[in-house]
Amino acid sequence: MILVDLDKLERNVYTIANKVRSKGKILWPMFKTTKSTFIARLQEKAGAEGFLCGSVAEAETLVNKGITNTVMLAYPIVDSGELDRIADLIERDVRVIIRIDNVRLASLIDRSFHSKGLKIEYCIKVDVGYQRLGVRPENVGSFAWKLRRFSSLEFTGIVTHQGSAYSARNPLEVKHIAKRSAELMEVTLKFLKRYGLEPEIIGAGSTPTLRFDIVEPIYTHLFPGNYVYYDRTQALVYGSTKIEDCALTVLATIISVPEHSNGNVAVINAGGRYFDKEIRGGLKGYGQLVEYLKK
Repeated sequence: MILVDLDKLERNVYTIANKVRSKGKILWPMFKTTKSTFIARLQEKAGAEGFLCGSVAEAETLVNKGITNTVMLAYPIVDSGELDRIADLIERDVRVIIRIDNVRLASLIDRSFHSKGLKIEYCIKVDVGYQRLGVRPENVGSFAWKLRRFSSLEFTGIVTHQGSAYSARNPLEVKHIAKRSAELMEVTLKFLKRYGLEPEIIGAGSTPTLRFDIVEPIYTHLFPGNYVYYDRTQALVYGSTKIEDCALTVLATIISVPEHSNGNVAVINAGGRYFDKEIRGGLKGYGQLVEYLKK
């Protein structure tokens, strides 16, 4: 069973919202992390001005529940049915921003929205080292210039995800990744300005780097997700928080203490569905015992 300490969760939500606001930045949390409209309402109340979504369905949920009228989609959209659903949101006066990192995708989306007589905003995804999605910083200016021929696309900004931070082994490595990512976004901005482009949004999203991103002048928007819960890796490896601030735990029952273990081994009724099988940063085991209630 998954348990969430609502006091800790609310404290995490407001702590980050206040820090982001104090530095003049805009918070658009990643809804994919929670998929909870209860938490999204709490984030909106704390000051979130929009949300980053992992799917069109998530965006529709937030809009239909009246939580926000501003959504950004984190991943490329290529399905015609999903593009139609995005168009429906735009026709309802919802601000929808997509992310683009290749010309072929841009052409597909432009044709779809041109046929509907609509325009859609987009940000260019920048690869700052994760090597998954995105355009290299030095190529973003020329890439944005190529997209000018698509009349249904409106350039809004540049965004990135410091995914390589999840491979860091300690807080210092996280800090170096955060700093290098910000420097690369500054390089990106310089190349954009050579083409006369001024982005409204310069954003980044990663909970491990969040505390450093908050104070980086380059960013206007931040898209963290895990910060509402945190976990032992965030606390003990990345230094994002303290273990006592982790809001999500697993309640499991001890089903056996084998005789051969002399009381040193306990078997619980929870496994891979609940615990991350990837151990990071030199941690041992797949979880951390925070409380033991003996009947």
